[in-house]
Amino acid sequence: MKQYKEIPAGYKDSPLGIIPEDWQVKKLDELGVFLKGKGIPKDKIKSFGNPCLTYGDIYTKYNFVIKNIKSFIDDSAALESQKIEFGDILFAGSGETIEDIGKCVAYIDKEIAFAGGDIIIFKPYESESITLSYLLNSSVSNKQKYKFGQGHSIVHIYPFHLKKIEIVLPTLPEQKKIAEILFFWDKAIEKQEQLVEKLERRKRAIMQPIMRGKIRLSGFAIKWGDTELGDLLDYIQPTPYLVRDTLYDNKYPVPVLTAGKTFVLGYTNEIDGVFVDLPVIIFDDFTTASKFVNFPFKAKSSAMKLLKAKKNVNIKFVYEAMQQIKYAIGGHERHWISKFSYITIPLPGIEEQNKIAEIISCIDTEIDLAREILGAFRSQKNCLMQKLLTGKTRVKL
Repeated sequence: MKQYKEIPAGYKDSPLGIIPEDWQVKKLDELGVFLKGKGIPKDKIKSFGNPCLTYGDIYTKYNFVIKNIKSFIDDSAALESQKIEFGDILFAGSGETIEDIGKCVAYIDKEIAFAGGDIIIFKPYESESITLSYLLNSSVSNKQKYKFGQGHSIVHIYPFHLKKIEIVLPTLPEQKKIAEILFFWDKAIEKQEQLVEKLERRKRAIMQPIMRGKIRLSGFAIKWGDTELGDLLDYIQPTPYLVRDTLYDNKYPVPVLTAGKTFVLGYTNEIDGVFVDLPVIIFDDFTTASKFVNFPFKAKSSAMKLLKAKKNVNIKFVYEAMQQIKYAIGGHERHWISKFSYITIPLPGIEEQNKIAEIISCIDTEIDLAREILGAFRSQKNCLMQKLLTGKTRVKL
């Protein structure tokens, strides 16, 4: 027996689901025209001149909107590049993974700028650009972009693909109101990001002279000695236990950590195999990143190594000392055994280590709280986006 959707009053069925009656489903090709960025090699980028944007900037520097571009080119390079103006939507035409492909931002600065190669420029006829940017980065649009992505090591998407993307388009007055609401949230998120960065800079300024013994804590006078990390930490190769079909969801309690720069892959409800011999330092043989972990977790990668305290040493102190080291290591030398275990750190007595570790923990607690607030802002905004961009929640005009 065929199941029929229950459609609330004031709504209608559409190819993209149930939407408000006065909203439309439109292909991007109906809403504007496409241009292609060009020029702007890396050696042409300056610290002043005409604002410019590369496709890498879209991935690394901006989310949803762009204002106050920080890269520049001179007049001669600008003549060979493509002009962008207020309201243009800028897509990254290349990416390393399918998930990266086609990320876009709305350019909302009144100053004319220039777009480099591998940027696809979309000029809307009349739609609100900020709302379009949110719509085109939504899960509904991303699923369509993933289908179009071509390539293996580098994935590409082209204007003739993007023209086919379908979006749910609110009325123009609602687009403007939605843009106003979501932009307000973005500003709050940006301010919280700046606070986190400020706290992290303050920690570095405080800890650098302390961790090098240039500033001593009251009551301690014994000279520090240099000690190799390999004499302080045991190297353990964990065996990843998770299977391919492991489910991840933020509602689950157990973090799953993998090799990488951030280490947190997701959360699972599986409880077997949790490491309980804590704390440890996680070390990634490929990126040389490390992370202090004092909570139960599950491992997912053979490239991730566990470092345990070998003797009477405060592992929190040792981790912080590792963060002070400027790594200039590549090739086979990046691995813990071949290189990192021979690096030396200045080491005070255990009582001074413990006291410094206490100070670090107090500073980290403040930073962690700021990060939690930032995470809550992002989560709340994502929930609001889902409701506003699908019409489940209507704005008051």
